[in-house]
Amino acid sequence: MSLPATLPHGFLPPGVHTASLQAIIERFGTVTPRRQVLAGRLEELLRVARATGQLQRVFLWGSFPTDASFPRDLDLFLLMQAGFDQEFRHLPPTQRDVFEHDRAR
Repeated sequence: MSLPATLPHGFLPPGVHTASLQAIIERFGTVTPRRQVLAGRLEELLRVARATGQLQRVFLWGSFPTDASFPRDLDLFLLMQAGFDQEFRHLPPTQRDVFEHDRAR
């Protein structure tokens, strides 16, 4: 599950690359203070999403998984299990906030 090298323009090669959270943090979350902040946010978001027991997969793209020294934000998609929308209203506010775009910002 190792990530490929970035291309000369700083992006990963096209395609879907499978990696653990630890591998992503080690590769993209340590070099600059901004990256460290975003890595911490990513870890917290995923901790909260996992606590629902419904998280299946995470897709991460944008400026974070690049060589950019100052990524703007985290672009990610959380794929949840079927029926999550029915359980959503029963989640505590701290978990619901992760799934409401304006509040998650």
